[in-house]
Amino acid sequence: MFTSAEEQAVTGIDGHDKVIREMTSAKSLYMLKCSGCHRVDGTGAPEAGIPPFPGFIAPLARNQDGRVYISHVPGIMGSRLSNEQLADVLNYVIDEWAGEDASDTPRFTVEELAALREIPVTNIVEYRRDVVNQLIESGDPVADYPWP
Repeated sequence: MFTSAEEQAVTGIDGHDKVIREMTSAKSLYMLKCSGCHRVDGTGAPEAGIPPFPGFIAPLARNQDGRVYISHVPGIMGSRLSNEQLADVLNYVIDEWAGEDASDTPRFTVEELAALREIPVTNIVEYRRDVVNQLIESGDPVADYPWP
């Protein structure tokens, strides 16, 4: 029988990962991994560069480069969630805060997230600027962001 440290050394899985891998509630995963920045109600912290979801997540998630951006934000990349869990959480965000636009917003799939996360994004702030410019050009709303 492995001890926790032995198991981690052999499998590379620590106790945190084991607990997270067993979680199936998208809302619980959101609360654990996302609400620290985006808040429980999805309002974010614009003064700290964390955009709100209401009014802005749908246009971002309908834009292909926006989907790449979403899949590369630091909280996603560093979350240690599986692509299946990420799809569940991101779809929860869409369902919860896209409002009337939710029905027109494509949901994330496991396969799509795997592909999106493989796309190299070396400067997330610059990438976001490009996405914001696309959204502005198409007449979509964009959230305030302190790094224009």
